[in-house]
Order: sequence, then structure tokens, then C-alpha cells
Amino acid sequence: MSPDFWTAVFSGLTLVVFGLTAIVGIIQLRHLRVANSLTGLVTILQDWQKPEMQSWVSYVRNELRERLKDVSYLDNIAKPGPVLRSEHPEFHICDYYEQVGSYVKYGMIDREAYLDVGCVPIVAMWEVLWPLIDVMRKKRKTERVYENFEYLAVISRQFIEKYPNGTYPRTLPRWRQLKKSESSST
Repeated sequence: MSPDFWTAVFSGLTLVVFGLTAIVGIIQLRHLRVANSLTGLVTILQDWQKPEMQSWVSYVRNELRERLKDVSYLDNIAKPGPVLRSEHPEFHICDYYEQVGSYVKYGMIDREAYLDVGCVPIVAMWEVLWPLIDVMRKKRKTERVYENFEYLAVISRQFIEKYPNGTYPRTLPRWRQLKKSESSST
């Protein structure tokens, strides 16, 4: 066999090795991306459970609606200058969701996984906080104020509309069904 033949064989084998290496590299990158996304999701869910965060959530859910009825409260937010978080803890929630919205928008956290666990509270928080955000947008004359939070609220709403009964697998029985079949068999 001629040297040209062996050169062609080894060139072909080299090409196959490079191709396989590229495929393995792509698979590893996908696994790394999933691992990073999972780490980010776990961190965000842990942040949500922190006592300070839960106190802000409780404030928004239980007290803010009444405060929004007070015109002077909204006027205070509309004043020039920054809004003090010590006087307005509700903006901590806005800040949190602004950051999370950015992570989701840029694929740093898996969108479907996060929405599966977070869509309902996101929409609930947005609906309560929207009047404040609207005042802030008018004050600053820009729609950019909390736009990532808005993005998160919109995709959450769409997720809820897409899965009105949740994302529980249709082929898997519900606990109620299992208990019902147990009691009927005895």
C-alpha cells in the first residue's frame, strides 16, 4: 500500500477523532450549563426562603394594599430622588424580581423550571406592586424601571395560561386517585 493511502487513512481518522472530541465538548458544555442553571435556581429559591425576604413579602401581601389607598404615600414615591428602602421595603421585592428577571431573560436560569415553581407568586407580587412601578416610571420618564420584573410577570402570566391546571404529568395518577383505588380494593 502506498504512503498516500496511509496518509488518507490517518487524515480520515484524525478528522473522526476531532469530530468526536467536538461532540463530547458540546455535550459537556450542555451539562455544565444545566449544572450552572440549577445552582442559580437553588440560590434564588434559597433567597426566597430567607426571613428578611419573607417579611418583605408579608408586608406586600398584607399591608401594602392599604397604604396604596393613601394618596400621600404615592406622592412620597413620586418625589424627586431615590426611594429609601428603609421607608419602602416593598422595593426590595421589586429589586429581587428585577434581578431574577434578568437571569431568566438571558438564560442564566432555566425559564421553565423557575416558572414552574415561581409563576403564581410573581404574578401576585406584580399585581400589588404595579401601581408603585407605574409611579416610578412616570417619575423617571422611562419604561425601563423594573422592566425585567415586568418581563418575569408577563412570562409568568403566559405560563399560567399555558398550564391552567399546573404541569403535573397527565400520564401519572394523582394521589387522590391512588387513595381511591386503594379504598375500593379493600
